[in-house]
Amino acid sequence: MIELYQELLGFINGKKLRQEDSKRLRESYEHRQKEAYYRSMYKGFASLHPVQNDNMKATSQTEKHEGGFLSLLSWIGNISISAVSSIGMSYYGYHAEKERIHGEIEGGLWQMQRDEIEACHALQMKLLNSSWRLLRQYRLPDEYMLTEANLAKFFKAMETDNTANRLKMLKMIERDFRAYPVYWFNRARAASDSGDTKESELCFDRFNEVWRPVLRKDCYKVEASKYQISRIIKSETLSNESLDEIHKLADTIQEYSPEDDWSSNLFAGFVYFALGDKEKAVMCLEENVLFGYEKDISEKVLEKMKTGSPKNFTLNDIPGQLQRQELEKLIASRKYKDTAEIIAKMFEGKADDATWERLGNVYTKNPAAAYTLWLEFGILSSSNTFQSHLALTLIGSWVGGDNLQESFADILPIVQYFADRNNGDAKLFLADMYKNGWGIEKDLNRAIRLFKELEAVQETAFYVECSLGECYYYLIDYAEAERHFKKSAYDYNYALARTWLGLMYSEGLVSGNGANN
Repeated sequence: MIELYQELLGFINGKKLRQEDSKRLRESYEHRQKEAYYRSMYKGFASLHPVQNDNMKATSQTEKHEGGFLSLLSWIGNISISAVSSIGMSYYGYHAEKERIHGEIEGGLWQMQRDEIEACHALQMKLLNSSWRLLRQYRLPDEYMLTEANLAKFFKAMETDNTANRLKMLKMIERDFRAYPVYWFNRARAASDSGDTKESELCFDRFNEVWRPVLRKDCYKVEASKYQISRIIKSETLSNESLDEIHKLADTIQEYSPEDDWSSNLFAGFVYFALGDKEKAVMCLEENVLFGYEKDISEKVLEKMKTGSPKNFTLNDIPGQLQRQELEKLIASRKYKDTAEIIAKMFEGKADDATWERLGNVYTKNPAAAYTLWLEFGILSSSNTFQSHLALTLIGSWVGGDNLQESFADILPIVQYFADRNNGDAKLFLADMYKNGWGIEKDLNRAIRLFKELEAVQETAFYVECSLGECYYYLIDYAEAERHFKKSAYDYNYALARTWLGLMYSEGLVSGNGANN
């Protein structure tokens, strides 16, 4: 039974994707993991200091710990669910992550090959046959017996996007799955996602009751242990007994985490360090570094741990360093490095005359560079009446460029990097890319969402409203297109919007006086 279960997990999680697709998925997923930690560090360590958290009361036994102990533990409690548990292992987040980047990768890459489908079917039959033989031989209770119909209901519930409905559906099939830890884990997560803390706690308790140490590495047990640590830390008091329990849970995380699960190693390291077990904390971080599981974060945290203590522990500077390091790696990996570097400076507000002069030397050969100049001097840095010869020249140079798609695709990761950090200029850049299909699949609805996020920015409102009008025009929603064109034309006096209105009236696409309008 163990061998079959391991074989099944190996098949699901080791499904062979094409090399390029697999690499892209892994890079995207690792980026998401690190982003969760960056955000946690910003929120947690920006205010971390050796002062007891007001929401936690130390008992006399815990007062012997250094001042920063409770503050550090409180931070761990806050990230254990919001950051660490949410990222989990790749095969738990695989489907969600696949959907997120699906638009960037051809749909065909995600289709299972015929031999994979046959292998999956054969494995499923083998598993079910062996399970039934074991159930009959050992006369196990009916609660352990599952049919394909039962499994279909479970997967249907798990595929439901609405968390409240997912929780309801999981409750409905409790009779069939109450003996299985995986069921209680997923029900607890659904309850947590729905905001039902009490239900979530009850389900995690039930998980621990039915869980058995069958697998040498069990990620469900790891994630449940993180939740338990969070729950203990957020309780009103911390006694020696509760601290011992936290230490045991950290041991469980270490024991059942897959070797390359760097996020769990990092989490356990923080817990050990907060509890004063510096030796184990250092070992967790060194495992990440020495085996190459993750170095960017782990090396910096490890250095701090070796020289510090919970009382003076601070990582305020690390998130900024990591993000700068990541950006530099992105720029270095671009084909058009100069353009990528200048675009990054523009988004950071660090571009000067010399910077723009550098870009001016390459714009005739690089459509993305030409567009960047036009965006900066035609939209971002000037009034809505900008009509210089430079802008017209630039437009002519990049619209018909042979390498238009290549140049925009090359700088897409840079634009996305800043857009993900809520940079307005980057969002405008990305919205235009989606609107026109430059270096990315054309998606007018995504463009609309991005433009709408920028409607309140007065400096670029004239262009944003006109661009929204264009999007709705091409979606054949002429009434909405007219509304945005009017706003741009009459509220902001943008000439291009007036041109669009004139076109719509002359073609009779909206009501009005036709040629007179």
